[in-house]
Amino acid sequence: MDLSCLLPLLQESAACRQLAGQLATAGAEHETVLLDAAKPYFIAALHRELSLPVVVITAQPEDARRLHEQLHLWCSPSAAVHRFPELDLLPYEHLPAPAGSASERSRVLASLVLDHDGSNPPLIVSSALATISTTFPPTDFASACHSLGQGMPADPLDLLRRWQAMGYELEDIVEVPGTMTRRGGIIDIFPVCSQSPARIEFSGRQIESLRFFDPESQRSTGLIASITITPAREVSSSGNVLDYLDPNALVIVDAPKEIRAVVDRLIAEAQELEKTELESAAPRQAASSSYFTWDELSSRIRTRKQLILEPWDAAGTSATAMLFTSPQSYGGRLESFLETARQMIADRQRVLVVSHQANRLAELLEEKGVYASVATKIDELPPRSS
Repeated sequence: MDLSCLLPLLQESAACRQLAGQLATAGAEHETVLLDAAKPYFIAALHRELSLPVVVITAQPEDARRLHEQLHLWCSPSAAVHRFPELDLLPYEHLPAPAGSASERSRVLASLVLDHDGSNPPLIVSSALATISTTFPPTDFASACHSLGQGMPADPLDLLRRWQAMGYELEDIVEVPGTMTRRGGIIDIFPVCSQSPARIEFSGRQIESLRFFDPESQRSTGLIASITITPAREVSSSGNVLDYLDPNALVIVDAPKEIRAVVDRLIAEAQELEKTELESAAPRQAASSSYFTWDELSSRIRTRKQLILEPWDAAGTSATAMLFTSPQSYGGRLESFLETARQMIADRQRVLVVSHQANRLAELLEEKGVYASVATKIDELPPRSS
């Protein structure tokens, strides 16, 4: 479901326009109270209105995953919506990274480095753990990125060695991002910043052609003029994802007190483990070196535009509330819902219902004398009731 056609309703509101105007100021810092259910709608509208890179920081990984999924419903299909995942659960647990997380982290970093013209600024969701974890320094990441084009001189073996140092794995067949293979004068590589793998054909030490291909059928899908290769994983770690942000970027901090509590707990656990490791016979690398502290994180946030989202029930906050009100619950009250919808239509309100039982609800509304069209895709804003 694509609900992006509803974003203008919020963008056109005076409150949203005022906030967007305030956030357009360099170094701006604002605070607002927002319903949890309204966050993806509000963030998607603000991102489209400002047309700037946006990073949203949540307290827990589960919060980040859920918000990322919801944002895909509200943002247009062409929007660059990413989740910056946790590399592993905790740096001192020495567990392998979840499948694809290293490639996805590199893909997010690439979206920030390669967005030169600002035509499609990324919207990134990151948990506290993912945000404070060290990553590739921005200058090192940018210098590792390179492009290849038809007719360029290039040695296949040198490229394979270079890509291996950037984290690419040599496989028999290329099917997933971060892999590469060679067959004679042909190299296949799946750059983590690309939607498809590329096939590079050499004539001696010169690139003769480049093509995208389907990873399932392995068949070429068309010639391309060039391909950009970015690191497949973080081969060194002393930077922070916020270091990649343009000075005009916006950082949205969702419930800062909860985020700080999580960060302080993680740092304390890492330091406790570090103490235990130092007392052991075979100490390992200090776990705390894999994290940035809350003060270090805060100093990075303060150098960017900042919007703090406080919980709806936050006590003692001076933040203003945004537009929304708590919705009524109609669980187990179908008849009440149908009557409310009928009355809203009678009052000439615009009504849009998103449900897994759309066909059945349409039938029930028609029994109430209300015609309801069922759609799997919304291309334009629904009209007001006549």
